[in-house]
Amino acid sequence: MARWICPRCDREFAAVGQGHSCVPGSTVEASLAGAPAWMRECYAAISRELRRCGPVHEDAVRVGVFLKTDRKLAEFRPRAKTVRLTLWLPGPVEHPRLLPLAEPMAARVYHHFTLRSIDDLDEELLELVGEAYDFATDSG
Repeated sequence: MARWICPRCDREFAAVGQGHSCVPGSTVEASLAGAPAWMRECYAAISRELRRCGPVHEDAVRVGVFLKTDRKLAEFRPRAKTVRLTLWLPGPVEHPRLLPLAEPMAARVYHHFTLRSIDDLDEELLELVGEAYDFATDSG
């Protein structure tokens, strides 16, 4: 997982000079500090699934945590009463938590899921997290 570190904000990215909002990074703990316990539990479950798959980089910022391997694979964004989980996958999928908008980005499709409790993070959704990891790695 070769990474470029921006000299201005010290955040890590896949490509040298990669475009980004140059804002200082944070820690996962600080990004989730004001979140209810169930949101932190969801993040912990997603993190466990990703670490089971292999190494992952957590790019924590004010709005949430961007999860990366060779490229970005997911975003975890706490909101007032929900979490927006975005996964980049090789094609469209179906899931009860999936918002109707799935937009292609080159050969990748991003999917937005809304979580309202830890129960929303079911086995099928965790399998999609693993699929996103595999798809984002060069070996995937």
